[in-house]
Amino acid sequence: MIQESDITDINDLFTLYKESPFEARVIYMMNKNKYVSTRVVKFIHGSDFQIAVMQRTYGISKTNRIYNREICKGAISYSKGKFHLTKRHGKKKHVEQLTHLNLRTFLNEVVDAQYEKHKEHAVYKMLVSEFGWIRFLDENYLLQQMCFNTVVNNKLYSLNTALRFLFKAPLPAIKVWIEAFNTYERPKVHKMWTELRKSLYNIENMRLEMVQDGLFLDTCRMAGTLNKRVNCSWSLKRLKLEHDKWGREITEIILKHEKLRDLKISRVFLDFEAFSGYRLLRTNHEMIAEGIMQNHCVGTYSTQVDGGNTAIYHINGYTLQLTYGKSYYIKGNNGLNNNQFRGSSNSLPPKELADAVSAKITEFNGEGLEYEFAQINTNELELPF
Repeated sequence: MIQESDITDINDLFTLYKESPFEARVIYMMNKNKYVSTRVVKFIHGSDFQIAVMQRTYGISKTNRIYNREICKGAISYSKGKFHLTKRHGKKKHVEQLTHLNLRTFLNEVVDAQYEKHKEHAVYKMLVSEFGWIRFLDENYLLQQMCFNTVVNNKLYSLNTALRFLFKAPLPAIKVWIEAFNTYERPKVHKMWTELRKSLYNIENMRLEMVQDGLFLDTCRMAGTLNKRVNCSWSLKRLKLEHDKWGREITEIILKHEKLRDLKISRVFLDFEAFSGYRLLRTNHEMIAEGIMQNHCVGTYSTQVDGGNTAIYHINGYTLQLTYGKSYYIKGNNGLNNNQFRGSSNSLPPKELADAVSAKITEFNGEGLEYEFAQINTNELELPF
């Protein structure tokens, strides 16, 4: 026995039942949900075990007969060197591989342990005492979705070994990547690496200053589009040259083959145009023309605008990209956010203009207008021009 819920109400019901089954049934019918007990039990079978959450429900029938039934709400199983998690949904059971993330969710939802205090729970302590490597999975968010069976099968019993396995790259490059994106939404860090890694070479020479440069992610994205590759040994000057060259190449191809059409712009961005007076780019050709004029790749952003979570404005010779709602990369409220504001060849705007735009965004958000967040698509990667 690891944990047992309070059964005072159940004991009181049994006491009353011995005196008067009828009156006990009346009390039971007033609040049926009170008469449920939960136990967390560890069953041991040699070197295998199962930590199960057993729920027993009590009732009294129309004929005043007391009864009970017990089900397994969920269980953590270790059998033949494999970890699995069983969860119950109504009458159906679902079995999946155990990860640190779903272990914490299981403790929170089924065992009723506080999510942020999982380390203090007896079940967690019991698992860590037998499998010490669970601790380093807890210490690194990138590994919290890694299956325990993957750790065992590949003998990933240290943090560095597990990171090399996950990223399929040298450890110095992994550390640079993690440091560069430590403020990003956690699930995106590895997802971005998996996608952009295809366009990189000489990754052993990856430098923090290059990865943190505002043009790096966009250059990688364009390299993937053009079937080219980014050399991690390039200087920042070379990175900018290739970025600008590839941006022009993509923009010219799009302009050559893409028919004029209106973009699918979300209502919040249309309202901000009316509020601010800033010119909103409404067609794909306006976007392409902006990219050519400014010598950056905003001309390739039509798909993102159509997705509903972003829009592009032209302000006094500079290009503004706004996003709306919760953003993976922008820390702020659920209103409009300044994703980037750049001029020719990604030059920064004057401070006075940047401050004026920020003030206008703040003023708009202060109006307290609400928009349907469900219509805003946040799946697109938000990359710089």
